[in-house]
Amino acid sequence: MALEIDHILSNAALRNTQIGIKVVSLKNGEVLFEKNGEKLLIPASNAKILTAAAALKEIGPQYKFLTKALTDGKIEGNKITGNLYIQGDGDTFFVTEMIYYFANELAIRGFTGITGDVVIDDFYFDRNYDVPPGDRAYVAPVSAVAANFNSISLFIRPGNSNGSPAKVEIDPPNEFIKIINQARTGGSKSTISVIRKADGEKNIIVVSGSIPLGGKGERAYRSISNPPMYAGAVLKSIFAQRGITISGVIGHKETPASARELLIYKSKSFDLVIKDLMNFSNNMIANQLIKALGAHKYGAPGSMEKGLRAAKESLASLGIKPESFVMVDGSGYDRQNRVSADLLTTILKKMSEDMVLFPGFWFSLPVAGEEGTLERRFKSNGAKGKIRAKSGTITGVATLAGYAPTKDGELLAFAFLFNDPRGRTRELYSYQEKIGELLCNFTRQQ
Repeated sequence: MALEIDHILSNAALRNTQIGIKVVSLKNGEVLFEKNGEKLLIPASNAKILTAAAALKEIGPQYKFLTKALTDGKIEGNKITGNLYIQGDGDTFFVTEMIYYFANELAIRGFTGITGDVVIDDFYFDRNYDVPPGDRAYVAPVSAVAANFNSISLFIRPGNSNGSPAKVEIDPPNEFIKIINQARTGGSKSTISVIRKADGEKNIIVVSGSIPLGGKGERAYRSISNPPMYAGAVLKSIFAQRGITISGVIGHKETPASARELLIYKSKSFDLVIKDLMNFSNNMIANQLIKALGAHKYGAPGSMEKGLRAAKESLASLGIKPESFVMVDGSGYDRQNRVSADLLTTILKKMSEDMVLFPGFWFSLPVAGEEGTLERRFKSNGAKGKIRAKSGTITGVATLAGYAPTKDGELLAFAFLFNDPRGRTRELYSYQEKIGELLCNFTRQQ
């Protein structure tokens, strides 16, 4: 197998590509192949392996986030005379369906109005909502109450005739977002542009360009810049749909100690959250977990500094030296992150030895050719349906790390880190997939 891998890596197209690879048998610890195993390279989303392992180890696979609805007022007939507080501790899936749960439960109890404000209490984390420049949903801010991943969905469809305005809708509709629709119907191909701008406590989304008549339409996702104001606006909108009017404004402050609990929502178990993290490779979820880890270990408010410190200490307990890697975020989006193939296979091996953590960790990794970020890869490859691995992709970086069963049923841990100076990413996939197929076809039988 080693000679075959060397042959793949000898391709002239990889001459200037920095490569770090390691393949280890989990049966006996034998290193079956290694090339620059200790070389520190940019991991892209392979950094989420570090986040997932540390968070699972410290928080536990059965942990559940809690989101509470409380009031500082009284219940008088069918009204709550006071403020409604929504207090969160970092649930990564505070989505429309969950908000409907709160609205439905209150509506079922007969409530039709709240005389005060809807107040978002996200003080379990710090209020550092800064993200890299841009408005893409994959760099959304992190907050302890984060509606719909702190992003908005837009649907753009053609109008009824050429020259007419395009139809633009947001989901869920809310007063936080103002739409400026400059898009028209017409042309032979779509030239739609969607730009989000901050405007004080609200956001403006400008839609421009054209969309062909009779087309199916487009969907776009954009981040928002003010998590508590956005969450409050979404809550207010959904409550109104269920017949509950909130008379006041949207607030942002801590819940008073005297407030009474109305409802409590428990998230899915933590191992299932990790499954979503690894399958969708959601950067916001990764950094949300880092802040949750920091608050869990060192107390609120959770911060990136606390969370990264906790993650590094957790990984140190697995025998990984803190100086052997650089971790500056939980997602791998930052190009300053550095890991090695040796580090990744060490984590994979250590997780496989812990029968409390391993089932959830194993289940979290996408199956080659079938789900998550690997759904469209390994399609006509012998590793399809066999390899479980996390991929990573940013400009000039293609990484893959996980587990591969051999033809004999022996389980291997592997890590492939490719950093390309020419900025190639998808062009590197085929080399990794060929090596993955070799691992699955490997046999010790003569």
